[in-house]
Amino acid sequence: MSKQIKLDKKAINQVQQAIDKAIKKHELLHEGDKILVGVSGGVDSLVLLENLAHKQRHYDINFLVEAVHINLENIPYSVNKNFLVDFCGKFNVKLTFFEKKIDIDNDKITTNPCFICSWNRRKLLFNYAKENNFNKLALGHHKDDAVETFMMNLVYHGSISSLPAKLKMFSGRMHLIRPMIYLTKQQITEYARVREYKPDIKTCSFDEKTSRRKMLSIIDQMQKFNPNVKQNIFKAMNNIFDEYLPY
Repeated sequence: MSKQIKLDKKAINQVQQAIDKAIKKHELLHEGDKILVGVSGGVDSLVLLENLAHKQRHYDINFLVEAVHINLENIPYSVNKNFLVDFCGKFNVKLTFFEKKIDIDNDKITTNPCFICSWNRRKLLFNYAKENNFNKLALGHHKDDAVETFMMNLVYHGSISSLPAKLKMFSGRMHLIRPMIYLTKQQITEYARVREYKPDIKTCSFDEKTSRRKMLSIIDQMQKFNPNVKQNIFKAMNNIFDEYLPY
């Protein structure tokens, strides 16, 4: 076996093992679950969908996986629909395209596009899941997302919070789950390379202008002082000493 083949197998195993860890530690899957995967068109949601579809076929419990892509008609964001159809078809996952025009202030979409876009997409995603009787909504957030969200909430909102692996919603009728929360962006990207995914096919004219992009730049600067900064921030979320806080 060549060195490259070994590295490729390692990349796949790392992703599968991290997802298994999240599923078992946070009890993300149960018998009879009806799980909706929010597919944006980006590599994160595609890796999540592939791995949940694989578990649907081979796991020791029965559950259903379907996918939905939310499109806001009057916000400049697009994906290759044929690619998504082919991708989901390869794993025998039903895909729905849900499109809706929303009422937005043109000035606000220019000054704060990421928040408005993500908030509306998330709202429609939750409503779609609820109205179609899904009891789990799976999102492709990973460890880097959790670290960035933690820092954004700290800096912009003065709160200590991030992205939980499992979150109860609608009085427990539905749960939001994040099976890739223990994976880094680099691990996900490497998995996609090994699995020969096409390049990220989503496009957004505001992609380089978001607060998250700015925070990512700050974290990159912090890594110059300590290469382990992301891992340490993620670890700190489960390592809080209440008695050493002012409140």
